[in-house]
Amino acid sequence: MKATTQTPGEAGKNWFQGTADAVRQFTWVFEDAKNTNIENVLILAGDHLYRMDYMDLVQSHIDRNADITVSCAAVGDSRASDYGLVKVDSRGRIVQFSEKPKG
Repeated sequence: MKATTQTPGEAGKNWFQGTADAVRQFTWVFEDAKNTNIENVLILAGDHLYRMDYMDLVQSHIDRNADITVSCAAVGDSRASDYGLVKVDSRGRIVQFSEKPKG
């Protein structure tokens, strides 16, 4: 487990500009993983509570020979604008993403 801090450098100078930016700024972790026997990396946001079996997620990722796997949960229309939304095709591949759409 690698717990990242809010900033990769001096505290308060390089605040992340969202979750994707935090991952981008820590890409060196993935480069380091290439030189070890690490085959899969699981990235979770630190400000969420998760109740899922990660082994099932990782096994599905391996079985599909996927490059990237994204876990999503369905939400009702009344709460949809509170979240990033994905649209998937018949094979479960993400074909569209909207960040907290309004309306």
